Amino acid sequence: MQIQKEEVKQNIINAAMEEFLTAGYSKSSLRVIASHAGITVGNIYSYFHNKEELFETIVLPTVGRIKGLILMKLSTNNTITETSAMEVTKQIMALFNDNHNGFLILMNSAKGSKYENIRSVIQDQIKARLILDLMPQLHVKRENEILADTLSLVLLEGIINIVMKSKNEEVMMNKLICEFLILVFGDIAERL
Repeated sequence: MQIQKEEVKQNIINAAMEEFLTAGYSKSSLRVIASHAGITVGNIYSYFHNKEELFETIVLPTVGRIKGLILMKLSTNNTITETSAMEVTKQIMALFNDNHNGFLILMNSAKGSKYENIRSVIQDQIKARLILDLMPQLHVKRENEILADTLSLVLLEGIINIVMKSKNEEVMMNKLICEFLILVFGDIAERL
C-alpha cells in the first residue's frame, strides 16, 4: 500500500513539474496537474497542502544546491584557477543534472511564488561572497561593492545563459562554463 502512495505522490510531482515548466507557477492549475497525474484535485491535497507547497517540494532541493555552490570553498585562496574552475563547473553540472527541471522552473517559471525574485537573491549572495573573499585581493578598493555587484550579475546570468542555450548538451555546457569562469575570474588580481 505504501508503494502505491509514493507512486501517486511522484506522479503528482512529475505532472506539476511539467505544468510549472509550461505554464509557470502563477498560471499553473492544480486541476491540470491532477488530470495529468490521473487523480482528482482532492487527492492532491492528501499529499500537499496547496500549490505553493507542491512548488516548493520541486524547487527546494535546487535552492539548497545553489546555496551550497555559492558557499563552496575553492582550493586556491578563493580565486578561480583552471583547477578551481573545473571544480566549480563539476558542481554546477551535478546540480543541473540532478535537478534539471527544478533549476529550469526556479529560473524561468517562479513568477507569483515566493521564489519569483530568486535571481536577485542569488546575485546578492554571490556579491556577498565576492566582497568577502575576492575583493580584498584586488587592487581596486573604493569601487569594490560596485565591481562585486557587476561580477555577480555577470556570473549568474552568464551561467544561466550557457545552461539554457546548451540544450542539455552536457559536454558543451561543461566546457563553456569552465571557460567562462576562467575568462571572467582567471588571474583577476593581476589584471586589476
